[in-house]
Amino acid sequence: MSTGEHRQHPRFRVALRAHLALPGGVVVATTQGVSRGGVSVRLSPPLPAIGAELPITLELPSGTSIDAVATCRNHLLGGLCGMRLALKGDAAAQWDSFVDEEERTGSLWRMIGRMARAPDDALAPRGMHARVAHDELRFHTVGENGEAYRVAFERHAADGPEASDLAISLPGFLDVARQQVTRVLREPVQLSFDDGQSVARARVVELARGGYASVAEGAEPGLVSLCVGELMLVTKNGQTVFPHFSVDDLERVACDTFRRDLQRKVFDRPRGLRPAPVTLPPLPRPTPPPAKFREGLGAVRFAQAAAEDVQTRVYGERQIWFHPSVWVRVQDAASELMGPTLQDGDRVCVLALVGPGAPRVVRLDEESKVKLLKPPTRSGG
Repeated sequence: MSTGEHRQHPRFRVALRAHLALPGGVVVATTQGVSRGGVSVRLSPPLPAIGAELPITLELPSGTSIDAVATCRNHLLGGLCGMRLALKGDAAAQWDSFVDEEERTGSLWRMIGRMARAPDDALAPRGMHARVAHDELRFHTVGENGEAYRVAFERHAADGPEASDLAISLPGFLDVARQQVTRVLREPVQLSFDDGQSVARARVVELARGGYASVAEGAEPGLVSLCVGELMLVTKNGQTVFPHFSVDDLERVACDTFRRDLQRKVFDRPRGLRPAPVTLPPLPRPTPPPAKFREGLGAVRFAQAAAEDVQTRVYGERQIWFHPSVWVRVQDAASELMGPTLQDGDRVCVLALVGPGAPRVVRLDEESKVKLLKPPTRSGG
């Protein structure tokens, strides 16, 4: 077990289907995290030996697959294996393009993915509902900057490493924590790293270098970075659970993701990057537009058809196209919303990042009062 988070490349929590050629045959697993240099995959024993090289095929969110060689680098708790990837030619280019996309718009794709699984749930971009055993559970995003953990530390008691109960109950914890941890939240939170399929109790620490981590309580204690797309349990059978967030707290956490995105060049395509060709679904097309065609559903459809930076991902039988540069303002009698647009089959939608109840998804129709906008960009370095 590593005692820290010393990675060469940023890690993103993305579930890709992985086909691994193990000595006993091909095993289909799901990645728990990806980076430019590798993936982590949860496997059943016996685990591949450290240093073992295994052919691997990864199914990208676009629906395409790439082949690589994975070298097992380490074993983590729960059968998780960290693997370095070796890719060549087109596979390397496709992987780099996917990671580029994840760096720019991964947090938005996580919102879109929850919406794809529950298209009629207006709050799906913020979290999800799940049933585990006989319990009805509601999960909420922790925010891309960990606002949920920040609120928890503000509202509840925490201790320095030496004063924490873990200093006594978990041998080796202080060796890890003295230089890296400022505070330990006294009570555990409950997190899901697999979209509500399972729930794990986690002791959360505030890191001296900034950010948050959970304590891995194995034979060799370590710290595992958080804010990688996990969801936090906020209610069980209709009752709040620790950290007992209020409605205002959840609103603050929900804002964390898109506020961060609006401050970065998340919608700007890096110079020289050309997106892979994408075939868009057939949509009813209006008559040719006038020179200043900026309002109405027809204007949105034409702008989407002309955009060069369309991204696409597959969710089961659904394929969703994301247009990060096609921003709109939608207005009704009560509110005004703004955000980038989506195509979900024959549906045209707005991923509303600004306005009441944001982030949420709003479907457009011929009656929608919608106007094209320029996407926001960061003004500085």
